[in-house]
Amino acid sequence: MVKLSLLVGAFMASTAAAFAPAPQSGSNTALHATANRATPGALITSAVDSTGNNIAVKSFLESAEATGLLTKVARAGLLSKAASVGITLSKLEPLILAAA
Repeated sequence: MVKLSLLVGAFMASTAAAFAPAPQSGSNTALHATANRATPGALITSAVDSTGNNIAVKSFLESAEATGLLTKVARAGLLSKAASVGITLSKLEPLILAAA
């Protein structure tokens, strides 16, 4: 009976490792929303933090949150007004990319 319990214990210990998180290697490559349009050099030279977040995008999102930008856009009804005259975000995308 002791041998059976040792066998079961060893089996349980070996299968528990399958549920342990795998170690993650750090990445120095930025994750871009427009990665398929960016040049390979731009992907390599982008400033990223320790988790791979693009620092420029991260700082923009933090400042947008701090100023309440999305709340102001929603209260002003800018997206609804733009949609009513036929302007969509997909039409503005080339302009946004050119400005970046």
